[in-house]
Amino acid sequence: MIHLPKEILDILEPLFLSCQVAPFVTPSVAPSVTPLVAEVWYAIFTRSWAVGLVALSGFVLWLVSFPMAGFLLGSANFLPYFLLPHIAGFVLWFFVGERLLSLANVFTAVAALLTAVYPYVDSKELVMSAIGFFSSATAVLVGYRLQLGAVWAFLGLAVGNLLSFALSLAPFEGGVKYLVVSLGLLVLLLPLEGKVNAQKVEREFYRLLPFFFFFYLVGGVMYKGFMEFYGNVAYLSGVEVLFYVLGVLLSYALLKRYTQQALISLASVFLVISLPLFHMGGDVFLNAGMFSLQLGFGFADFFLLLSLYSLRNPLRAYPLGFFAVCAGILTGYFVSLARYYGDFFIVFSYLALFLSVLYYFSQGGKAGEKVKESDPQKPEVRKTPKDFLRELEESIPDNKKKLSGRELEVLSMLLEGCSYEVVSERMGITTSSVREYARRGLEKLELSKEELCALYSENFSPKSATLK
Repeated sequence: MIHLPKEILDILEPLFLSCQVAPFVTPSVAPSVTPLVAEVWYAIFTRSWAVGLVALSGFVLWLVSFPMAGFLLGSANFLPYFLLPHIAGFVLWFFVGERLLSLANVFTAVAALLTAVYPYVDSKELVMSAIGFFSSATAVLVGYRLQLGAVWAFLGLAVGNLLSFALSLAPFEGGVKYLVVSLGLLVLLLPLEGKVNAQKVEREFYRLLPFFFFFYLVGGVMYKGFMEFYGNVAYLSGVEVLFYVLGVLLSYALLKRYTQQALISLASVFLVISLPLFHMGGDVFLNAGMFSLQLGFGFADFFLLLSLYSLRNPLRAYPLGFFAVCAGILTGYFVSLARYYGDFFIVFSYLALFLSVLYYFSQGGKAGEKVKESDPQKPEVRKTPKDFLRELEESIPDNKKKLSGRELEVLSMLLEGCSYEVVSERMGITTSSVREYARRGLEKLELSKEELCALYSENFSPKSATLK
């Protein structure tokens, strides 16, 4: 039975009326919102630079404050009730494809409404399960919005966590805080201009899924095992979030100079450091262990989003990637139930981390392998710029360096017709860096820009490619 105070109902009614907007059209102003406010709202939050940042910030605020063992739940931990239907939702959305876009706004509004009324319901486990399922569509919608922006929108990971930390310290009563985090979902009901031109998901990504599963097993252990020990001795509840934010900011800074492998390497290092600190126990070591763990997951989450973003097929990549991550967290959560049996879950974390890193770098060595040729009787599939560049790579002598990940990414986007400025925005690096990666790649291929463009147009592209 739901018992909503009149004050909450008075706030919710105009809020939901103002957000009844189709996702891909210019909004018609709701009666409860003045034209001026609606115009300013629309002008700010639908700009390309804000689409992904605002969506991710709002979603992360909601996620870490509430269903993912957030501060709003206190000592209650309904993580399995949230994650099981959440995972089932990702499986469904992977097969539904573009039809999800017509459902995502409705499901997001339902998840926001259930969040706002959650403290007033009796069957909390049932409501949490419903929230888990409906919000899986929201998570994919966040990925879709990220795809329309630039890499720096991933800083929403930091913004959302900082907002959650600030809200946890705010002197509001619980019902108001639930209402605030539900607004984090409602920002995704803002109109969305533009559409993603999806590309085929490459095989390398499917081979990465086990890595995400094993790596985030440690995250599941954190939610149930490490967090309970840390919570008893924390210097300030929630302060560990600042180290997560630091990891995200450093990820963005490092990405301007290094490949994404540097991010996962640093994530692994900080997770490895955290485990012996937890093992040593004591107030100082437990706090230091959690700070190191959060710093590591700041790098890891940035790497996760970057991997999914680079595929440019959000309705396929994000459901699969989030499925693997959530399945890993849930498995780690159940394993951590054995936390009273000596050091079992710490040893398990070491093992999961070792397997994930070993698997990742072993697959990274195979990323450039040539895929078997198709049956000659089948019609030839038009190759993508990356396929074309990988075939050209085979002409590079063994004693010379192959194309780096950044060089491959830059050249492939240039072959698609993107300008240096567009590539710069998508990758979150400077235009001069884009030109430098292009120059290095062309030197390795021993081709000029014009020769590469002509060769691609002649062999693979139905339209003439131009390097701008």
